[in-house]
Amino acid sequence: MRNYILRQAVLSLYVLLAFCPVLAAQNLSLKSDQNLARRINGKFRDVKAKEVVEFLRQKAGLNLTLDSTVIQDRPVLMGETLVHNMPALGLMNTLAKSKYIQGAWQKSGDGYKLVATYTGLPPPLPKPIPREVLAKMGYKVPPEALEKEEPSGSGRTWLIVIGTVSFVGFCFCLWLRSRQKKNVRSESTPAAV
Repeated sequence: MRNYILRQAVLSLYVLLAFCPVLAAQNLSLKSDQNLARRINGKFRDVKAKEVVEFLRQKAGLNLTLDSTVIQDRPVLMGETLVHNMPALGLMNTLAKSKYIQGAWQKSGDGYKLVATYTGLPPPLPKPIPREVLAKMGYKVPPEALEKEEPSGSGRTWLIVIGTVSFVGFCFCLWLRSRQKKNVRSESTPAAV
């Protein structure tokens, strides 16, 4: 067993040392590309990978694509992301190193392709912002959308009531049964003369 572990460790070290120059050369080619040094500004909230790539195409004029391994239908950068006077490469690396991508950019023709290594569950969908908050933030929300009342939590209320009544009924049945057992025991015990 020990020899097997030692062989696996040596093999892993060999593979790492064999591919290290390839990874270093790839990172060097990204840093030497002057187009990636363009400074950009932007603000995102719960942004998807394809939205970031489209933003970089427009602002920095880069030819970027996403590999099929990248999660494209859900946000990969959660919360508020503010980009101020940042090189395009910085935002590209932020996207590549995000929790739900964990990948790298690879040279692809005259541009770059993002390849992900993440294999876990997809990220959760963000919670929608209430219409009233959107309206106060200055977003155009149709008036009929504001007038509609959200359904109340009546279903949840009934569930709580039924659960509570069932629990109380169960406890009452246990109490009655314990009283009956005490009565049976007291009747079966002979009285002391």
